[in-house]
Amino acid sequence: MATLPYAKDELSLNIKILNCRNLLIGDTVSSDPYVRVLIGKKELHKTKHVLRTLNPVFGAKEENEFETQFFWGDLTKKAGLMLEVKDWDLVGADDFLGFVKISPSNLLRMALTQEPTTVSLETPPKMKAKNGAGSITISARHTSQTGVKSKYWTPPRASVAARRSTRVNPDDVVSSSDEGSTSSDMSAPDYSKELLIEIVSCKNLIA
Repeated sequence: MATLPYAKDELSLNIKILNCRNLLIGDTVSSDPYVRVLIGKKELHKTKHVLRTLNPVFGAKEENEFETQFFWGDLTKKAGLMLEVKDWDLVGADDFLGFVKISPSNLLRMALTQEPTTVSLETPPKMKAKNGAGSITISARHTSQTGVKSKYWTPPRASVAARRSTRVNPDDVVSSSDEGSTSSDMSAPDYSKELLIEIVSCKNLIA
């Protein structure tokens, strides 16, 4: 059974904003929606807007995919990721169309299943909606690869790596089948092989 990460565990997630459905009208008859992703007050990513639709589909052109990294403890302190849907306006402030907070446990579940998840948007305080504010569909997955990064992405602290290349005598590595062998049974030492050992990082050490 999967367990929750430790507070100091660093998570690397690839997140995709896929679509929205039945959004509120921000302009006269439609909206030009885009999505912001935040942790607390820090903006992690923002898609480009889609013109004149209440059912936007976000793709690569709208920069819907990004990779972000954060500590699990920071995510739980902020109670998860906030998704905000706004209506882009050429003049004046952008209208607030809806929002939803993805809890840390739900975000982890999404990353484990890697299945698209649709959640309902909450209606902004200054907006009125008899039938709700619509929905948004996103997906998430764990990744250790360098993917599509948002321009707001901050690289994690680099691990300190120590490298040492040493020559290994294969005759010094004795398997269980060689235990009965004598030195006369062994071939001449061969120091031509190299073993590269890399110390990458340590985590959650005892203080």
